Amino acid sequence: MMATRVWRCAWQSGRNLVLLDLELPGMDGMELAGRLVAELPGVRLLAMSGLTDPHTIWRASQSRVHGYLEKTAGPELLLEAIQTVARDGVFYSKLFTKAKHEWLSQPEAFQKLLSKREQEVLCRMTGRSALPLPAAVFAMRPD
Repeated sequence: MMATRVWRCAWQSGRNLVLLDLELPGMDGMELAGRLVAELPGVRLLAMSGLTDPHTIWRASQSRVHGYLEKTAGPELLLEAIQTVARDGVFYSKLFTKAKHEWLSQPEAFQKLLSKREQEVLCRMTGRSALPLPAAVFAMRPD
């Protein structure tokens, strides 16, 4: 499993920066990010993904990564992101920032992510008869 190799390499090498692909076979990249931060104090994480959909960006914003960059970013931007995160800073791409502030800040944002059936199930689970659901429902961090 790729995620297991990433974990083992980070643990054994003692490196303080991990460039983490969020689409790893065998373990979700966000799950691995949480494990790395919990078990390797001081490790800095820069997440990369080929996915740029709002759900992926929302998941990254809820995680413990110190930066996020699309895989399509050029080498100059990647270098800037690595240097920023390595110096205890945070780096989030323009696309990430735009999606987080413009799209995900809208109360109906999750209605766009969920199918009609998923929305019905969520309404039943929260005791609501219809959308929009209260923001508190979406403020929970998935574990």
